[in-house]
Amino acid sequence: MNNCEQYPVLLAEDNENDLIFLQRTIRKAGVSVSLHVVSNGEEAVSYLLGEGQYADRERYPEPVLLITNVKMPRMNGLELLAWVKQQLNYKDLPVLVMSSSEEPEEMDRVTALGGCAYFVKTSNLDDLTEFVKQMMSYISDQ
Repeated sequence: MNNCEQYPVLLAEDNENDLIFLQRTIRKAGVSVSLHVVSNGEEAVSYLLGEGQYADRERYPEPVLLITNVKMPRMNGLELLAWVKQQLNYKDLPVLVMSSSEEPEEMDRVTALGGCAYFVKTSNLDDLTEFVKQMMSYISDQ
């Protein structure tokens, strides 16, 4: 991708406030990502499979990165991560997991399932900016 193109990033997040904080941080950081937002793991699977409304790959391009919240309705982030890593087309897709929990067991589970990183949600701008920088490091490795 050249510099003027945006990297498509799929975000599975059901919390509007967390979404707004992340969108603002990405905008302020001036990074070249196009954020495609779904509200649960089932919608993320439909997006990845190009099903239903997500069939138009011009409008809903294949993501270069998936960011998922852990606690979501219908299919949580850990279930989504496990599904992604079982798919031949997506087993190498970097997946970053966000949670409000600092439980070591949850962090260990993310690692065991093949997640790239685990981030504790925050509204602190400096911490979010660091998250966006780390997010971009996974994209630039593509």
